[in-house]
Amino acid sequence: KKRDELLNQKNQISDTDLERLETLMPIDVNSTKLILEIQNLASNVHGLAFENPKYDPNKKVTADVKTTTAAGDESAPAKITTPVNPKDAVMSQKEYGVFELEFTVTGSYDKFIGFIQDLEKSLRLVDIQSTQISQKDPTALKYVVKVQTYWLKS
Repeated sequence: KKRDELLNQKNQISDTDLERLETLMPIDVNSTKLILEIQNLASNVHGLAFENPKYDPNKKVTADVKTTTAAGDESAPAKITTPVNPKDAVMSQKEYGVFELEFTVTGSYDKFIGFIQDLEKSLRLVDIQSTQISQKDPTALKYVVKVQTYWLKS
């Protein structure tokens, strides 16, 4: 009965709003789509040169555990588990995952500020973790930007 009620509520949401919700908090990490969206925003909208996207496609925040018995026998069934990385153990308990992306854009400061403002206004949740600025040539600056975005675990 509860499932039917929830399905009925979902069916009352417009397709446009469902697409916007999917953009806000996707149900998977679509790194290619995210990179293309940011590249389009930087290059086509703001005239910045976008290059060098870096991410780990295999990185999943999980709690890898080492299992040992009290006697130290790793092959036996374990009752004691120790997370390899406490931060990963905490993240594995959350209902969302984190995806990290680093990229470089080159252009004027004004264009970069416009790009950041549009990134801030986009539906996709993106947190800027760091920005490194250096001078590429007398007319352009190079910005190395590290961002995090989020996705719902299914």
